[in-house]
Amino acid sequence: MSLAKKSSIIIILLALAAAGAVGISRHMHRGITGMGEEFAQKISDKIGFQIGLAPKPSWVGQYLSGYHATSAKDYEKASDYFSGSLNLRADSETLQTQAMSLLLVSGKFSEAVQIAKTMQKTNNGLARLTLIVDAIQNNKLDEAERLTTDQKGDAGTIINHVIEAWIKYGKGQKPEAENILKSLRKSDEAFLPFVDYNYALIANLSGDKKTATELYDSLVKIAQLPNSIVSSAYAFYKDQNNAEKLALIKSKFNYDGAVSKHPAVTNVKQGVAEALLGVGSIILTEYSPDKSAALFRLALYLNPELDDSKLLLGSILMTEGDYKGANEILSGIKQDSYLGDYAKLAIAKNFEAMDDDTKAKQYFELLTQNKETAIDAYVSLGDLARKKESYQEAADYYTKSIAIATAEAKDGKIAAKYWALYFARGVCYERLKDMDKSEADLLAALKLEPNQPDVMNYLAYTWIDDGKNLAKAKDMVLKAHEEKPDDPQITDSLGWAYFKLGDFNDSVDKLEEAATLLPYDPTVNDHLGDAYWQTGRKNEAKFQWERALKNDPEPKLAESLKKKLENGIAPDNAATPTQTSNAG
Repeated sequence: MSLAKKSSIIIILLALAAAGAVGISRHMHRGITGMGEEFAQKISDKIGFQIGLAPKPSWVGQYLSGYHATSAKDYEKASDYFSGSLNLRADSETLQTQAMSLLLVSGKFSEAVQIAKTMQKTNNGLARLTLIVDAIQNNKLDEAERLTTDQKGDAGTIINHVIEAWIKYGKGQKPEAENILKSLRKSDEAFLPFVDYNYALIANLSGDKKTATELYDSLVKIAQLPNSIVSSAYAFYKDQNNAEKLALIKSKFNYDGAVSKHPAVTNVKQGVAEALLGVGSIILTEYSPDKSAALFRLALYLNPELDDSKLLLGSILMTEGDYKGANEILSGIKQDSYLGDYAKLAIAKNFEAMDDDTKAKQYFELLTQNKETAIDAYVSLGDLARKKESYQEAADYYTKSIAIATAEAKDGKIAAKYWALYFARGVCYERLKDMDKSEADLLAALKLEPNQPDVMNYLAYTWIDDGKNLAKAKDMVLKAHEEKPDDPQITDSLGWAYFKLGDFNDSVDKLEEAATLLPYDPTVNDHLGDAYWQTGRKNEAKFQWERALKNDPEPKLAESLKKKLENGIAPDNAATPTQTSNAG
C-alpha cells in the first residue's frame, strides 16, 4: 500500500462541555504521516506576521499586525498589537472590542478594564460585563449593581440579571434576589437549568431550604448535568440527610462525593464566577469560542480555583492552536483536582502538537497508571510510535488499550466506541505486512461499528491493491462511498476497484473526480494515469504520471512511475474482466 493510503487515527481527548469530561472521537485521513490528532495540528506560522512599521506607526499597521497575530493563534502578541493600535485610534469600537477580548483571553485584566472604561457610553455588552466583574472583585457592589441595571437593550440580559441577583444577595436583599430569579424562570427554556442552579444556590445560602429543595429536585431529574450542579446537589442533600436523593445521584451521575467535583459556592464572587462559567458553557455549545473564552477568564478572575473554567478555556486554546497558552492554563489545575489527570492528558497532547514528543511521552506513561486515563494514554503512546513508523511498538500499545477496554466490558462485549482501537492496530499490522492480523482487526472494528466508511475503505483498498476479493471489495467501497460521497480518498478507492475489475471507463470517471479533489496526491495521479492508458489516452496518462512524480511519491511508487513513463503499461500488467472474474 502506498504512503498516500496510510491512516491517521484521531483520538480527541477533550470534550468541550461544562462537565469537563474526556471522550474519544476519531477520523481517518489517508496521506498524512504526522500525528493525526485533531489537537495536534502543527501551526507553521506560530509567531505571526512580521510587518515593518514606519518610524511613526499608524493605527492601521498595528491593527493588521494584531489581526495576523490572531490568525496565527498568538493571542498574547495579538493583545499587545491591538492595545498599541488603540493608543493611536481610540474611537474604533470594533477595534476596542477585539483588543479587550484578546486582553481578557490572555489574562490581562487591568488592561482590559481600562479599555472597557472608555466604552461605557457605547453600551457594549462585553465592556459592561468586564466592568461589572471588576467592581465585584473590588467589593464595589453598589457600582456593580448600577452597571447591571443601567443598560439599553443589552443582548446579555440573562447573565446580567443573574449577576444582579447575586449582588442583591451580597447586599442582604435576599427576597429581591429570589424575585429576580423567579421571574427569569419564565424566560428562555434553554437557560432554565442555569437559572434554577443559581436560584438554588442563593436560596440555600439565604436559608430558604424549601425553595432550594424544590429546585434541586427539579434539576436532578435532568438526564445530563454539569459537574457543578451534581456536586452542589450532592452537598445539599447530604446536609439534609436525604439518603434517597444521595442514592439517586450516585446511580444516575456516578458520584458519591468521595472526590469533590466542584468547589462549593459560598459568597458573591464565587456565585458570579459560577454564573459566568454556566453562560460560557451554554454559548460554547453553539460554538462561540471567543465569547466563551472571555467569560471563562472573567470567571477565573473572580474565582481562581474554578478548574472547570481552566479546562474549558484550555480546550478552546487547544482547538485554536495556542498550545503554549493552553498549557499555561491547564498547568494551574492541581493533581489532586478531579480534573487533574484530564488536564495532564491535554498538556501531553499539546506537547505532542508542539513536536516535543519526549515530554509528551513522559506524561502519557504516567497517565497509564490511572484507570480513568489509561486507555487514552496507551492510545496516545501508540500514536507517537506510529508517527515514528515504529509500527510494532504502536501495535503493542494499542493491544494494551484493547485489553483494558475488554476488561471493562460488560457481559464480555467490548463497547462499540472502541472500534477505533482495532482500526488503529489493524493499520499498524498492515504496515508490518501481517495481513491476517490486519484483516482480523479491521473486521473486528466493523463488527463494533458496522458500515464505518473509513474502515470499509481501508480494508477494501487493501484487498483491491492485493488483487484479492475484488467483487467484495468493490461492494464494500461502494457502501463507503454512499456513506461519504464527497470523500476523495474513498472516491479514489472506488475508481481503483473499477480499474482492477477491468471497468476502465467507470474507473476514469471516479478517478478524475478524486483527482479534482486531490490534485497533488501522487497515488491518485498514478491511478488516473493508469486508467487513461487503458482507455487509449496515452498522452494524458503520461501527464498524470509526471505529475505524480513531481509530488514526492514513495520510493517504490517513484520507481514504478519512471518505468511507466519510459515504457507505458505492458498488456499483461493490465486488469481485464477475465483476470478479475475469479478474484472475488
